[in-house]
Amino acid sequence: MSSQEVSLSKNSQSNIERIMIILSKFDCKNTPLLVQQLIEEVGTSRTTGFALIKHMVKADLLSRSDHGWVCLGPKARQLMFSPFGNRFRARSTMAQSQNSEPLIQSGVSTTFWNQGLLEQVDTKNFTRSKPYRIGFSNASLSNAWRVALVCNMIYATKLQSTSIYSFDVRHAGDNPLRQIEQIDELVALGVDILLISPSESDSPFLIAKLKELIASGIPVVAVDRRLSDESAFVSYVTASDSSIGRGSALWLAEHLKGRGRIWMLSGPEHASPAMRRQKAAFDLLERFPGICIEEAVSMEWKENDGYIAIHELMEKHGIIPDGVWCDSGMQGVGAIEAFAKLRKGIPPHTGGDLNKMYKKALNYKIPLFAADYPASMGGGLWMSLLIFLKGKQYLNA
Repeated sequence: MSSQEVSLSKNSQSNIERIMIILSKFDCKNTPLLVQQLIEEVGTSRTTGFALIKHMVKADLLSRSDHGWVCLGPKARQLMFSPFGNRFRARSTMAQSQNSEPLIQSGVSTTFWNQGLLEQVDTKNFTRSKPYRIGFSNASLSNAWRVALVCNMIYATKLQSTSIYSFDVRHAGDNPLRQIEQIDELVALGVDILLISPSESDSPFLIAKLKELIASGIPVVAVDRRLSDESAFVSYVTASDSSIGRGSALWLAEHLKGRGRIWMLSGPEHASPAMRRQKAAFDLLERFPGICIEEAVSMEWKENDGYIAIHELMEKHGIIPDGVWCDSGMQGVGAIEAFAKLRKGIPPHTGGDLNKMYKKALNYKIPLFAADYPASMGGGLWMSLLIFLKGKQYLNA
């Protein structure tokens, strides 16, 4: 038996309790915590506490995110998520086998939760040695959210400076052909991994290029946006577009008591978040026969585009709708301002992401549903990438 095994087995019951206390302190976002804070929570000596943390890191129950800071490691995350997915799968199967009524009539039980076990990505073929060269092929800087995403990435790079040799970014101006050229530039720099927010989800040329990279041994991780062909990337980091689309549509339908005219303002047709949110909203609204989707239009995620769209729709219909579904507050703020200018009343809205959207709703006293799509995913991404490049199993949640 090794000395490490002896040191942790002298009081196994006590150490198990201490480990459980430490793991329970992390929130659902896996926000890093100070090691000293965790030791104080456990109530043990500094020597024992630091030794326990060290062993938990070695066992992948914890990961070091910065000097003196730790977060949940890959094995702890796997333990927490897998039983959760299995429990929901069992409930769903049981309900169907007994021919019982749905757990929730509106279907919300399947709206927000993945009912299957979470998938693990095998990354052993993509193992690289530190420090890493990382390339990011960004669709564009066409709106404030995309700028915030890149800023979060740059900040996270500074926090991980001991592990990252270089972080090179290219912005494609939402042009897939230009994005392919820029990907070649990044590959020529010798990147160990390519991050991508695709300018067009369905571009056959872009998909072919990414498949070629994966075949050559360069891992491709999609961020925020994804490709329509799942073989063109090995993993995908995002928030749930489907939950945003369904949740906001459900709120609007219930707020209108299942009856009314709705205008839908979606993001650009070539962007996967807009496509997935709109499809999820359509699917949900089909359950409400009294809801009429009078208009569904696409635009850039920009305030002025929302403003123009409302003026054009008002000119066409002449009567304000009962509700406006926006997949983001970026065009939503323009929509609200357009109604305010017309002075014919402002209907209930959906759309988050911007503080300005909340301010508009409060200022004009209109009902609002907002589900944010956090640009901070650009910073949280790095913790996952460092696990990825070490060749360890990666939770594809």
